[in-house]
Amino acid sequence: MPRPTDPDLLDALTGLSNERHFQIVYEFAFAIAERGIPLSIAVFDLHAFDAYREERGEEDAEAAI
Repeated sequence: MPRPTDPDLLDALTGLSNERHFQIVYEFAFAIAERGIPLSIAVFDLHAFDAYREERGEEDAEAAI
């Protein structure tokens, strides 16, 4: 699936797909999986990033991303 170019599907800070795009891809992938095609999903979360943001500030947090 190609990367989205619609700004509504991209995170403004990182340029990566946002939650809305994830939901579209998720629904598409599960529709295919229901037809018997194997499906794997990997989701990453930045553990304790809110604490990092609070400790280091918004500017450092954005630079880290």
